[in-house]
Amino acid sequence: MYSLVEQASGLASAGVLVLMVVAIFAPSVGGVASAAVALIASVAVYVLASAQEWSMPYLASLAAALLAYAVLAPFGPRAAGVASSRTNLVDQP
Repeated sequence: MYSLVEQASGLASAGVLVLMVVAIFAPSVGGVASAAVALIASVAVYVLASAQEWSMPYLASLAAALLAYAVLAPFGPRAAGVASSRTNLVDQP
């Protein structure tokens, strides 16, 4: 039972943790593509690491999610010149 709970909690939480930290501390970095690839990389590495019986599959998936997000972040909406969907309510009349 313990291993099932451990696998369920570790499966996608590494990718979600990376996305939450980036969204809180650097919201203008990256975009939808980097977030999606980070989640996919996290799950893929976790499944691979668990199947290969690595000693720390969660840390491996966390590193994969961070690396995937960092690699695709320069190609996000800011780099392409796309305006942010956020509006500044203070500047509006």
